[in-house]
Amino acid sequence: MGDNEDDSWGCGCLALAAGIVILYLLMYIIGFLVVVICLAGAGVGSYYSIRNYILAFKDNVVDNNRSRK
Repeated sequence: MGDNEDDSWGCGCLALAAGIVILYLLMYIIGFLVVVICLAGAGVGSYYSIRNYILAFKDNVVDNNRSRK
């Protein structure tokens, strides 16, 4: 009977270790996706910010100088 108890102990530890590994992998994947989404949002926001700055510069400086002539 002692052998059966030892085998179930090892199986339980293996299941616990596998569960912890799966939990860490899920946390890593979710964290990675959050970082990718944040970086993509920062990239899109930067693009539109720079684009609007260039368009405003064109409207305020380039076009106004042309109308004065």
